Order: sequence, then structure tokens, then C-alpha cells
Amino acid sequence: MLTALQTNTNGLLRRVAQRGSNSWTYWDELEYRNVPNTIAAVTQSRRANNSAKYQGINLMHDNTIELRYFNSNARGGRVLKNLEFVTMLYDYACKVSEPYHWDAETDDTPPAKLVEIVEGYRYNHESSFDALIMENEDEEANTKRIEGLLCKYLFDNHSRYPNLYGFLNDTDDGSIELVVDELEMVYPTNTPEPEPVEEEVVPLQRSDY
Repeated sequence: MLTALQTNTNGLLRRVAQRGSNSWTYWDELEYRNVPNTIAAVTQSRRANNSAKYQGINLMHDNTIELRYFNSNARGGRVLKNLEFVTMLYDYACKVSEPYHWDAETDDTPPAKLVEIVEGYRYNHESSFDALIMENEDEEANTKRIEGLLCKYLFDNHSRYPNLYGFLNDTDDGSIELVVDELEMVYPTNTPEPEPVEEEVVPLQRSDY
């Protein structure tokens, strides 16, 4: 899905990330060699032949995948919007792949129908959610099928991703009110000094040496 979203440089990913491909986040398609299809490659080896630290999808770490798309942000709602976007991608992927069982350890090739669905994300189509996808409706953009599907999924489940939905609809200013009393409980202004522990000093005897 991220590979498909990267191909539209002024689309949904660009709007959510609040920046485009640059020296800190190259939107390059991951390259795999000698594999039957991308699904098998990601599942079985994960490490792409062109993996690099500053790619939008950084696979250089053994136990984590780093997504470098998002612009730095100190506004609470905008940070949560980014987390909700990644969560939504995961939730949608689980929803799509749920009907298809595949054990990569016993079968190199995933179900043909699942491969067909994944390849379908690359196709163009007209979307009724262009207003959510586009930052500037006057600019032309190559809307991908996955953008429309994700926007529909977000629209149908907007209560699960309120900050992302609000941001794309311009109803969220990206701020979260900080309640002083709640902050005080976590980060008290006046930290009490620890009470000194009085220990009885016992002088050493010559026999103790």
C-alpha cells in the first residue's frame, strides 16, 4: 500500500506526512530480486536489495520497520494523526488479507487472489474523496486506487481515527489542551527533597583491618 501511495507525490501520503520526498525520506520503491512476487519478498526476506537509512520505508533494523515520511511536529493532534494513519494502514491490511490463509514457511507463493488484490492497488481510478486527498484542488494529481479505498475505510471508521479524520477534513487544528492538574501529577513542579537516612557510624577496630 505504501509503495502505491508513494507513486502519487501530491496525494494522500503527501498530505498526511505534511512533506514530500526529500533527502531525509526518499520515496523509492523497494527492490527485491529472485522472488515470485513482492508479497513473498516482504514476508520471507523483508530486507530489500536497495534498503537504505533515509528511505521512506527503512528496513535496515532487524526488529523494527521505520516509516520516515512524517514531518516533525510538536502539535499533539498532528502527532496522533500520524500514529492513526499507520494504525489505519495496518487495520486495513488485516481486513483485506483476513480471508486468505498463507503459511510462508511451507509455501513460497501466496494465494493468487491475494496477489491480484495487492497488484490492483497500483491501478488508477476516479475517487469521490479527492477533497481529502488533495492539498490544492486546482493541482492535478494521479489518484491511485488505494487512496480511494483508504479514504472510504477512514470515512466508514472515522471514530477510530478522529485526529486523522479531523485533519483531512480541516476540522482539527492539531492541538490538544493540556490540563495543568493532570500534568502536575506526572511532572510535579516542586519535587520534594528525599529525607536523609541517618546511619549509625560504627568505628572500625584494629582487628577489623
